[in-house]
Amino acid sequence: ININASPIANFKFSPQPTNMSDPNIYFTDNSNNIIGSTWYLGDGNIVTDSLNFWHTYNDTGKYIITYIVNNEFNCSDTIIDSLIINPIYKIFIPNAFTPNPDIDELNNMFEPNIIGANKYIMNIFNLWGEKIFESENRGWNGKQNGKYVQNGTYSYSILVNDFNNKLFKYTGTFHLIR
Repeated sequence: ININASPIANFKFSPQPTNMSDPNIYFTDNSNNIIGSTWYLGDGNIVTDSLNFWHTYNDTGKYIITYIVNNEFNCSDTIIDSLIINPIYKIFIPNAFTPNPDIDELNNMFEPNIIGANKYIMNIFNLWGEKIFESENRGWNGKQNGKYVQNGTYSYSILVNDFNNKLFKYTGTFHLIR
């Protein structure tokens, strides 16, 4: 009886994490004693017998990478890992809102529109700098203590953690119109 050595599959890829501004990933084989390989890249693409190559992902998401290697004795090994392509971080903060749900369902919340963020913390202040609202990942409906505040200019402070946990701080003013 002959016992043949099995290959050991191993690979690296970078950059990680990344976003749609640079969705190009470089794959590198780090296996030992192989003669063939198959990469399943998680997006429907398959690459055979390439030890190092670039691949571009066309969409955001988590991709499961399966790498199968074999050696001269037709023994194989498999390794599985995942990579993430995040959206490009963007934020829009309105300069006015109209909290009047009894009239229409439009523009009733003051909140940032954020793509590519893990969380945000928002504080709202009145004209005298007093904090009247604080939340995490939730907009403001224009109420303080259950009652709508007066029309006017209010200020905000918004702290955003993007997908890399990089902190961004935004301050400014907006108009509440009822």
